[in-house]
Amino acid sequence: MRPAPPDEQLELMRRSLFWARWLGLAALLIAALLAASALPPIGHFYMLWALSGILLLFSLPVFAIGTAMAWHRARRFDHPLARGARWWWSAHWLLLGAGLLAAYEGWPRALGHRLARADLARLAQEARRAPADQVELPARWVGLWPLARLRHSSDGSLRCDLLGTDTPGAKRGLFFGSAPPPIQGRVPVGSWTADRAFELGDGWHAWYREAEL
Repeated sequence: MRPAPPDEQLELMRRSLFWARWLGLAALLIAALLAASALPPIGHFYMLWALSGILLLFSLPVFAIGTAMAWHRARRFDHPLARGARWWWSAHWLLLGAGLLAAYEGWPRALGHRLARADLARLAQEARRAPADQVELPARWVGLWPLARLRHSSDGSLRCDLLGTDTPGAKRGLFFGSAPPPIQGRVPVGSWTADRAFELGDGWHAWYREAEL
């Protein structure tokens, strides 16, 4: 039978449980930022990745030490405070793992698309009604997706850059038209093309293009 904890250990357990609960909010915030980075239909919001990385850099040592100490006390003493602290510190890792998995698998993309659907429909109508000589439409948000450089073509198609998803090696965006965006090799050299595209529905496609060096 494990011994009863002395008073000083009880105080340490109370403090451990207190900080585990409050720092659980930090773990939840990091997990939410990681998941939110996967809201775009293609790529990620890489600033959210960077912010998550900075927060993880400062948080992981605290989480690791707190978890190790909580497990040590729970093995040494059979007390509800020790078991509660161990559970709360362990929950941090479950939250972080869930956030990383959601970002990697892209689970939030469906939510991002659902929130953008009505705005995409309005933008498509605006592109259809725009005069043929109107080359650019104003930048805007569609749902949680920030769009810039909305270039309108005489055939009614519209090409947009998806802000926050660019990397040094690639650009990403949306395309609206009666046909999919032109893929590299199908049009004359010097024309705009995408390296890869996939359908979002209702005439919209997400596209990927390697950045020009």
